[in-house]
Amino acid sequence: MNIYNNLTITQKLACLTLFPEEAKNDEDKYIRIEAYRALGYTEEAKNDEEWVIRRGAYRALGYTEEAKNDENEYIREEVRLYFQIKNQE
Repeated sequence: MNIYNNLTITQKLACLTLFPEEAKNDEDKYIRIEAYRALGYTEEAKNDEEWVIRRGAYRALGYTEEAKNDENEYIREEVRLYFQIKNQE
């Protein structure tokens, strides 16, 4: 969208609800992080290149077996703890 592409970072953050899909796909990781935090995580967030977004998605949507193999060590450690506690139930 032409209007969205011409916005500054501050304007993009202020207009997340006007351009939700554009914000979730923005090249700036900080815009994407704030978009998912404000608008809600989706399954697509689990595949984002930014580990903070993937971790947020797993926290919001639930950890899966695939998360055990995430490239980020912090996510893998959190998944390990999650399943360790879950299996104690």
